[in-house]
Parts: sequence; C-alpha cells; structure tokens
Amino acid sequence: MAGTADGYLLVYAGAQFLERLQIDPRYWLYLNRNFESRFKSLVGAAHLVRSASEQLGRRWSHGIRDCERYLSPPITS
Repeated sequence: MAGTADGYLLVYAGAQFLERLQIDPRYWLYLNRNFESRFKSLVGAAHLVRSASEQLGRRWSHGIRDCERYLSPPITS
C-alpha cells in the first residue's frame, strides 16, 4: 500500500498529524512497538499526567520520564 498513491496520502496525513501533536515520528514508531512495556498506568503529556496523579492522590506515576521524553511538547521560550 505504501507504494500506491493512496498509501502516500496516508503516510503524508499521518506525518502531518504527528507534527501537529509535536510528536517525533521515530518516537511514535517506538511507542507503537513498546507501549505496554514503557507505560503501566497514565499516559500523556507529562504535565497532564502529574496533574491527574495529584487528583488521584498518587505521589508518583510509573512512566513519567517516558511521558516527558516521548509525549510532551518541546519547551519554547
């Protein structure tokens, strides 16, 4: 399918989607292959995971470093 025009559009649309989410395509591929081994509970942008953990009364969340690395938008000044 990747060799067809439809496949190209699918890949292009996927790249645009990841760009809007500010997720590196290499990280997306890695996460798709290793998702369950990297995250055991909450998943998302690190600041949102911290907020949710606080609301749930948790002091920490397994996988927060990976959330920072793979799912949080870059810091802009």
